[in-house]
Amino acid sequence: SEGTRMAAEVYAPKTPATEKLPTIIMAHGWGGVAANLRPDAVAFARAGYLVVTFDYRGWGSSDSRVVLTAPQPARTKDLKFTAEVLEVREVVDPIDQTTDLANAVSWAYAEPQCDKDRIGLWGSSYSGGHVVYVAARDPRVKATVSQVPALDSRGAALPGGETDTTYT
Repeated sequence: SEGTRMAAEVYAPKTPATEKLPTIIMAHGWGGVAANLRPDAVAFARAGYLVVTFDYRGWGSSDSRVVLTAPQPARTKDLKFTAEVLEVREVVDPIDQTTDLANAVSWAYAEPQCDKDRIGLWGSSYSGGHVVYVAARDPRVKATVSQVPALDSRGAALPGGETDTTYT
């Protein structure tokens, strides 16, 4: 996703009823990882679905973005340099995460077992909001399950919002 490798697990019935399978892309909540979705993904696969679970960039088994720890050295003719970098891990960024989810849809869309006309998203907690956002923007998504979604965090983040009045 955006040049960073995302880890995913793909589940399918041992003996599919058809060549193309309705597909569910599952997204975990705040701080979760794909492995936590395994029991549900297995149950969906046994019911005849192709299921994809994944870790957002910087979470679980996915790679992270990296940032330079010092200024970039002067450019050389071959445009190569050695650098020390810092991994950016476990940062909740809704723009990056919705981009990752949209890229997971694109990956699944290209999977040979995926029925391109039957792609659904399943999100829990913070990703419950992500699946609504992505489904509203991607016509390939035909169904959405949004379990206990976080749909708007601005009230907590803005000055004078819930954070200021809730925490002391």
